[in-house]
Amino acid sequence: MTNKNISEKDKEELEGVIEEIQALLAGDDKMNVKEIFELRRHIESKVDVEKPDSELTPSEQLWKIIHKSVDDLLSKSMGPDKKQYTDKLAKDIKEISIYQIKLASLIEHSNKIDYLLFQQMALLGVATDTSNNNEYSRREKILTDAMLDKNLINEKRIENANAVLKLADVYEKISADKLKEIIIELSEEFSIFEKELEKYSDIEVEGITPVKEDYKKWLELSQESYLAHILATNSITKRIETDRILPRAVIKNKGNISNNFSEQETNEFAQNIATYTVLLQKANEKEEKLRKELEPLRKKIFGDNIDNDLSEKFSREQNNNNQSPIIKVYNPLEDKAWFRFAKVVYIGLWVIGFGFVALMAYAEESFWTLIAGSIIVWVILSILKKTFYYIILGRSN
Repeated sequence: MTNKNISEKDKEELEGVIEEIQALLAGDDKMNVKEIFELRRHIESKVDVEKPDSELTPSEQLWKIIHKSVDDLLSKSMGPDKKQYTDKLAKDIKEISIYQIKLASLIEHSNKIDYLLFQQMALLGVATDTSNNNEYSRREKILTDAMLDKNLINEKRIENANAVLKLADVYEKISADKLKEIIIELSEEFSIFEKELEKYSDIEVEGITPVKEDYKKWLELSQESYLAHILATNSITKRIETDRILPRAVIKNKGNISNNFSEQETNEFAQNIATYTVLLQKANEKEEKLRKELEPLRKKIFGDNIDNDLSEKFSREQNNNNQSPIIKVYNPLEDKAWFRFAKVVYIGLWVIGFGFVALMAYAEESFWTLIAGSIIVWVILSILKKTFYYIILGRSN
């Protein structure tokens, strides 16, 4: 450090360094080892002594010179061997401190990734269930059967075809679109996590390496699971596309199902079903294989109760968002004035029926008349409702 090209500001900062050192020493020329260590730590908070002089300001260069003097003083006070040993301990402590800061960031992003993958699994589990437990599958089958019912008039088939398309749109929004949003979010989180993990490459402290290796392996397996989830999501999209083919054909043919579907429609339907099946099968096989290796590692990193914790969190979020797994199906009859009038008449029959039973029970002063009469009214009106839906739509509800 020379006096050339030193600005007034640099001079003021250099004077400030000298005044600070004088205040720290306070005329004490017989410092013990502990005090010398504390002084060195203070100096290290002012300057990165590992940096070359060319990257330091004049005041930082002065701090570095003072640090060298303090370091020499420690060597004389402790001896070279002890000095080297304590320096290594100080370096390890510093590395551990840096490790703890970076670990906090790793934990934050790994927890988010694991929960997003859990969300995907939960949503995919419902979406790929083709049994009656899946509300979409159940209602889609009911409406499709009604749409293809030969006993219905063309207008009714078109109404049911439109209901199938509306159902598919709703299902796509709350299922497939949500899964696609998670895919995008996961892609961003994986990118952040990889950068955070890369910061560990320059940290070499005993006991940290196994942790780094666990996170690297977890990241690798989680990304493979993510790819399997993308396959499953694509299969759901393909299934929804398939579910739209028949109703569109029915609408195109103005409700007439006596004509055969075109060769293009038939081929598209068969191809979509085959694609959906293959994608789902590949996703399930890949996920099953990964789970055997990923699950033990997840429990090692996040704890044995990780799945229960995530399940509770997922349930709370579903409740807070008021997201019900049950899909409301559009009833084409709701647009008909006569149907709305029939509903009013039906409600009126309940009121009249129970009113009549109550009057009879009151006249006879018999509680059992009230019970028996109420049951009879309930049975008659329930049968009336089922008969109505069976005649109009070809189904009982």
